[in-house]
Amino acid sequence: MAALVPGSSTAGDLGGLARGSALNLLGAFTATVANLGLVVVVTRGNSPTTAGAFFTVVSAFLLGSAVARLGTNTGLVFFVARSRAAAATNITHLLRLACLPVIAMTSVLAIAAWIWAPQLGQLLLGDDAASAVGMLRVMALALPAGVMHEVFLAVTRGYRQMAATVLIERIGIPVGQFLCLFVTVSLDGTATFLAIAWAAPYPPALVAAWWAWKRVLRKNASPSVGQSSLTAGTFWRFTAPRAMSSVAQLAMARADILLVAALRGPAEAALYTAATRFVVVGQLAIQALSINVQPRIAELASTADYVEAGRIYRVATTWLVLLAWPLYLTTGVFASQVLAIFGDSYQGTRTVAVVVIMSVVMLAATASGMVDVFLNMAGRSSWTLVNAGVALATMVGLDLLLIGPYGAVGAAVGWATAIAVRNTMALAMLWWGFRLHPFGRASGLAIAVSLFAFALTPAAGAFFTAGSLSGRIAGLMLGCVVFVVALVRWRVPLQTAVLVDQLKRRRGKARASEAPAEKGSSANDIG
Repeated sequence: MAALVPGSSTAGDLGGLARGSALNLLGAFTATVANLGLVVVVTRGNSPTTAGAFFTVVSAFLLGSAVARLGTNTGLVFFVARSRAAAATNITHLLRLACLPVIAMTSVLAIAAWIWAPQLGQLLLGDDAASAVGMLRVMALALPAGVMHEVFLAVTRGYRQMAATVLIERIGIPVGQFLCLFVTVSLDGTATFLAIAWAAPYPPALVAAWWAWKRVLRKNASPSVGQSSLTAGTFWRFTAPRAMSSVAQLAMARADILLVAALRGPAEAALYTAATRFVVVGQLAIQALSINVQPRIAELASTADYVEAGRIYRVATTWLVLLAWPLYLTTGVFASQVLAIFGDSYQGTRTVAVVVIMSVVMLAATASGMVDVFLNMAGRSSWTLVNAGVALATMVGLDLLLIGPYGAVGAAVGWATAIAVRNTMALAMLWWGFRLHPFGRASGLAIAVSLFAFALTPAAGAFFTAGSLSGRIAGLMLGCVVFVVALVRWRVPLQTAVLVDQLKRRRGKARASEAPAEKGSSANDIG
């Protein structure tokens, strides 16, 4: 990839991308610590059966939220970004198109979950269903706030304003959940109180998201000005496939927990949840970058500038490898030590096997970049639906075959295979539709540096110390030094200088002199 020329349009666009990504990465780090701490608190403070029941109900809530959102978290970003590019300003009409069906769907699901909580608990947990009824009804009450706050935040992201999403979604909610659960577990709260603690941050998050949406509209445009040419049919033709794709995508990350609980019991579900938490931690880095990339890809795609969109995609892929590969490699090498933080019940050959399987497949997945984001923002949401549907069918089919005899390991094989299938299909579609791919000299260099620093040096340390843990740790420490030196030495081809510069300048002065497309509404709003 060619070096950037200061002052060029490409450099400016990447600078804006880096500013948003820097804030999102800070938020992702906070969410990572809070979510991991949450799992540790629940697993160490409760029996595996109670912890598994809690994780199962949380998974059901997240799946219900994905269904109720109807894909509007992507559809709103897409159409708001395109409206900005076309100088259209009637965003209230757009939000109305999204909100009314979402409110109706959320109400139906919440009422159904409350009424049929006993039956749903029996379906999810079998003989352990009694503990799930109270938790399910708490989640039913929290569902409207859990859904609608994301709808309001999607509008702010369409304006390239990332601060609200980071502060509310990445920091406020996970930190609030961790603190509430920590207090509840310390007081020996029941399973129902665990659910109350986990759901408590959603109502204030809804209020904060509504305020952020109103503030963005006041700063950027009058919601009542201009004629909107966007019809409900146009909006939902794009968004409906994305709704199904979003459900399928989340189902890939959560349905296996439900299946493990149903087929092997909540204790096995708790083991599987703990062993796969590092995957979710790594996905936060993906989300941190993709949230900021979405509106830029949508704007460029609206003018058919796929060359520049592809450049941004490849740069983001390089950053993603540098962020995610150290985590997945380290977790795979130190799987047993990582699992120790959840307690003695969560260590063993099965959980180590789950960690190693998921580490390998996530290395390949992150090297593919945010291919689904590109396809969605280029208007190919039906393509991502096909990918998600095939991948989900693959996972469920393998899970039904393998969870019974192999438990958590069988679920890991099903999930890993589905991830591989989805990414392979998406990359093929990206090349066929746009002649684009995420691979280049920069991403290849990022992969090589990560492998050397976080796989080869720990392996060498183990080799020279007869496989001792201290040797691997010494190798890891040396690898961290090598990694930092490489980032500095090859900062231009890796383009880390742009991202690091924005991290350093995060608390700098407001960028009042920048171009309007790059300007935030305040020092904390990201262009």
